[in-house]
Amino acid sequence: MGRGVRRTTCTAAADGAADAATVATTSNAIHRLPSRAHVLADSRDFTADMYHLQPTVGSPVRASPRRYRLARGGRRVQTLIVSCVLLGLAVAVSSPTSVLAVVVILEVTSGLRRGVAFVVGWVAAIALFGVVLALFPALDFQRSQTTPSRVASIAELLIGAALVAGAVVVHRRPVTETPKDPIPEWLTRLVGRHWAVAFAAGGFMLTYSLTIVAALEILKAHVGTVDRVVAFAVYGVTSIVTITAPIVIALIAPERAAATLTAFRGWLTIHSRTISVVLLTVIGLAIVAKAAFDLVS
Repeated sequence: MGRGVRRTTCTAAADGAADAATVATTSNAIHRLPSRAHVLADSRDFTADMYHLQPTVGSPVRASPRRYRLARGGRRVQTLIVSCVLLGLAVAVSSPTSVLAVVVILEVTSGLRRGVAFVVGWVAAIALFGVVLALFPALDFQRSQTTPSRVASIAELLIGAALVAGAVVVHRRPVTETPKDPIPEWLTRLVGRHWAVAFAAGGFMLTYSLTIVAALEILKAHVGTVDRVVAFAVYGVTSIVTITAPIVIALIAPERAAATLTAFRGWLTIHSRTISVVLLTVIGLAIVAKAAFDLVS
């Protein structure tokens, strides 16, 4: 029995010694922890690099202001490109007289070279607008309510109204039994003399009203110089779709080009009035609606 008491006493002593060691270890660990003052001091040394952590799945991620501005600028450029494509196509399909001019030029001597000169003159006039846009002073077009934006919208409104009024005037003209060729004879004779006249005719017959609208839309988009130039280049390329079509026909199928272009010229001469009235009305109303929306938004 005495042995049992001594064994129990030894076991209790050993357990007490272990508990004392555990308490001492915990106390030392607590003393080694940094104080609140050290934690606050160390927090001042945090840098932005320490926050570059990979987000966990499902955790909310806030976009940086710079990334937001880039995304918004990208959407703005995409919308601008679409507008320029639509305006360029509007120029291409609403100017049957320009297409007829190219067909007439192709019928004269060295017509292919003069037809190319006509297109180059057209593009040169657009390029001149592009240079003006690239050098245009930086005005505040960022919001629709700024003075430059409102002035541009009012100008677009007036141009759209003028297109609708022009369509009404053309519609009220008396219809003759024999459709008259819209290309004057004196212009045909001049173009046949030298390619430079065809070049000048191309620059003269550009639809300047819609070109001005395209330039104003680019300014109102409030984009950089490179984006301005690219957008206007897109407008220029899409605007020559119809006037280059006769030239492409003459290059691809020269043996059948004469008959095809003659038939096309007759059809376009008969329907050019209707085409002009319908398309000018639709395009003018669309421009008026867009400008009015920009003014009230």
